[in-house]
Amino acid sequence: MTYQLDVTKAFRGSQGDIPGTVFRGGQRKPYKSSRNTAGMTALSFSIAKGMACIKQNVSAFGISDVNGEKRFLAELSDSSGLVSVIEYNESNKTFYHNCRSTMGFCYHLFEMIGLMRLQVEPNGEFAQNFNAIDFSRTVNDEQHFFVAADALYFDSKDHYHGNEVEAYEDNPDRKVVEDLTFLIGKDGNFTVPTSFGPSSSAAPTSSPSSASPSFQPLDWNRDFTDAEEANIQKNLEKLQGKPMQSKYDWMAKMIGNGDAQNLMFLGGAGTGKTTLARQLALLLNAPVYIQNYSLNAEESTIVGRFVPDPAVPGKFNWIDGEFLKAFRNGGFYLADEINFAKPAVMGVFNNVLDGVGQIVLDNGEVIERHPNFRFFGAMNPGYNGTQRLNKAFINRFDQVVMFQDMDPAEMKKVIVEDSGYSNAKVIDKMIEAYQAIKAKIKNDEIDEAIISIRNLVAWGKTIKNTLNIVEAARSTVVVACCYEDEDVQKEILEDIILAKFQGVKA
Repeated sequence: MTYQLDVTKAFRGSQGDIPGTVFRGGQRKPYKSSRNTAGMTALSFSIAKGMACIKQNVSAFGISDVNGEKRFLAELSDSSGLVSVIEYNESNKTFYHNCRSTMGFCYHLFEMIGLMRLQVEPNGEFAQNFNAIDFSRTVNDEQHFFVAADALYFDSKDHYHGNEVEAYEDNPDRKVVEDLTFLIGKDGNFTVPTSFGPSSSAAPTSSPSSASPSFQPLDWNRDFTDAEEANIQKNLEKLQGKPMQSKYDWMAKMIGNGDAQNLMFLGGAGTGKTTLARQLALLLNAPVYIQNYSLNAEESTIVGRFVPDPAVPGKFNWIDGEFLKAFRNGGFYLADEINFAKPAVMGVFNNVLDGVGQIVLDNGEVIERHPNFRFFGAMNPGYNGTQRLNKAFINRFDQVVMFQDMDPAEMKKVIVEDSGYSNAKVIDKMIEAYQAIKAKIKNDEIDEAIISIRNLVAWGKTIKNTLNIVEAARSTVVVACCYEDEDVQKEILEDIILAKFQGVKA
């Protein structure tokens, strides 16, 4: 049977606030979207459930091929293990499903729409809000599953109202040709036959656990302050909807339950150390404070300082530094490039990490370590101008994690997604140039030079705007990676960039 989709049908009972939610007249900023600027939410329960259930119910999501016709396909599992399938063909605007009832399909429709949004708009508003959902909560907790559901409703209403709906029928020629389940932090488990090998997009699982354990967000037993809310919102914006790879689920679990409270991340520039710390903070519902120690961070900005009281002459007030904010009130603190830290700062960290868990301020106040404080150190070992951290200090960390360079397939994916430039042949050559420059820096022992995936993303953005590959490389790669050495710049430009790109069109 074929019928037309009536999107508005699901929302007839959605007038006014939803009873029993915290959104009544006081919605918190991180849970607003640009579509809903009022202080309350007045949309349907089914939208919210459809959005929040994506991660809970979807067991596999990908691209299917039915006799040469490409469709989005999602498999959904209920609590009894029964699998339903829903497909969408963009070319003929038709949904196909075998859900048990029209109302059941109504809920699942929004899972399919949400999954498609994650695929076609990986940095869009929906992706950002989806990645901020506290998935450890049940779908009956309206506060947490009603995140930016209004954006999903208004966009999907315009696009899918009036589309046709048909029954999903088994077809021996149907194959899943691409696994996209990694978009929701899972590995695809299809019942529909597949015709692909292990997905290069999905993050592989790795030790210490090959499983993907569940993790609990931190329990605060209080409301966040306005400053903490602003911190979380800023972190959400910085991540631009980029999900954490499932291979780090074990780390999120250990940080959440307190088995890992001090972590050291080692690796070169652009390998994802800072991004992972941000993702962990967002997933575990914590503000994150980041300071870069290569910028001569002083103890006064890290721990705190006394400042004159403008209202009372001769009086001084204590102001917490970024580190002390997290230590006192709870939150994640990342000491980026920690091997640039000055000795006085390292002395503070030794006290924090050695099990004492307290800091004594200059005024004699003793600050106890908050149970939700997590400390991250990050560094590029052996980088010029840094100090060698002693083994006793490193031994104070619960986890020491080494980050490797991305493989070419991962790099290509990041360049396309983050720069918006998509010429595959040119990007392959850009990655070859990156590898050649990196090898030159290492082999010629050029201490002051550094190149990372960030340079390639900037290069891609500039090519997209100028359509000039070589000139785009000059400012984003050649000068940027070794701005103090003109001889090295000339060698990189002539021996690598021009050699690879002379005559190549953008």
